Amino acid sequence: MAAPKLRIAKKLHLNPHTRTRGYIPQVVTAGIASYEDLVSAACRNTTVNKAEAKASLELCMEAAAEMLSNGHIVDLGPLGRIYPSCTGAWTEKAENLKLDDVRATVHYRPSKGLVESIRSTSLQWFRETAGDKDETAGRTT
Repeated sequence: MAAPKLRIAKKLHLNPHTRTRGYIPQVVTAGIASYEDLVSAACRNTTVNKAEAKASLELCMEAAAEMLSNGHIVDLGPLGRIYPSCTGAWTEKAENLKLDDVRATVHYRPSKGLVESIRSTSLQWFRETAGDKDETAGRTT
């Protein structure tokens, strides 16, 4: 099996500070791996069937969502951690902050092992051909 490679495109981009045109590197994705694809891959070479794996993942995600909602940082083991967070406008005085303007959100921090696995992936320049299509065109990964 060949070593995995990330395809990198040279994308035209405006420098946000100088407004000059130039190029940035951008990953060209191989499409979206669905939840079903993930479940199937997780079951490969195991005695766990798809239904059991899917139910287990769904129960874990329900539990993680409940823990996040209660203010916990959730450790996902080799995947990393998810953190409850919030967004809101900056104000000069604390009394000007309004709870109605604050939105709950989630932050994700991948584990060191996951970061190293992607960093150790070899890179290659992408040359677009007639059969290639980036299904997430416009997204930066």
